[in-house]
Amino acid sequence: FMLVKVLVPGYFARQDTRTPVRVGLIAMAVNMLCNVLAVVTLLWLDFPGPHMGLAMATAFSSLVNAGLLWRGLRRQGVYRPAAGWGRLLLQVGVAGAGMGLVLWWLGGDLSDWLMATTWQRIVHLGWLVPLGAAVYFVLLWLQGVRLARLRRPLSD
Repeated sequence: FMLVKVLVPGYFARQDTRTPVRVGLIAMAVNMLCNVLAVVTLLWLDFPGPHMGLAMATAFSSLVNAGLLWRGLRRQGVYRPAAGWGRLLLQVGVAGAGMGLVLWWLGGDLSDWLMATTWQRIVHLGWLVPLGAAVYFVLLWLQGVRLARLRRPLSD
């Protein structure tokens, strides 16, 4: 969702308000289609909590929205990534994957979460969330990403 908010001004600054609206309509149609497909599929599979398909569909349609906006800016020559962005994205991806694996491993089984009391969930999340953040930033640091480097342009 945030990437869409970053990309849309690239169109508005050039007085192009039609393209983001068209792309938004496409994303909305994708969202509706994916909502039906995801929920029906999860119901058919007897998955507990088929409503989670709505969140998956919304996230996917947001990726479609951002991807179409990004592709349009690239094709028009408005967006030209600076050197180093590919490496930074890879480093962030590795850190995110590592954090996700640790949280998945320590998060526990869904049935455990459903059986836990509210306070047990709060306590579990109280240490799990900071641990996930720590893993993420340590993995970035181990890959050579420094906060000071993120504050200045990649082209330096």
